[in-house]
Amino acid sequence: MAFYLAQSEQTPDGIWKFGTMTKIALAGKSGPLPKYVSELPKEDNLPWRVEAPNFAQSHLGAKVGDQVLWITEPSEPPMRVLCICGSSTSGTTDININMEVLKAAEGGFTRTGAEISEALRLNGGHSSPNAAWTWAPPPMAIGAAVLGA
Repeated sequence: MAFYLAQSEQTPDGIWKFGTMTKIALAGKSGPLPKYVSELPKEDNLPWRVEAPNFAQSHLGAKVGDQVLWITEPSEPPMRVLCICGSSTSGTTDININMEVLKAAEGGFTRTGAEISEALRLNGGHSSPNAAWTWAPPPMAIGAAVLGA
């Protein structure tokens, strides 16, 4: 599993075309997710949500139209990250990454109508500036959940 920032365009008939893809690290001590969480109010379990294109522009230096992708297997179509939401305590951050499932189509990728939500956890919270901000198992390790098909 890896996250990528991709130059993209969507054709009038709904086909996504992705250009240059750059692998991105969302976690880590100086990663964009820890920076985002650290900017939030220091209130335990306060829910937050950010649309992926807005997050990409504000924290990844993306251009308008760039997309955040999750690629699980290089031979499989990517999933387009729609939003990142979660809540934090002083020492942990629980995250849901909501993604749109894509399928290969002539000249690119098209929507399937299905969305997936993946639950993740970071070792680091709104009040832990010295944390390593590494990935950890979520509190309920149930894997991905299909939200619509």
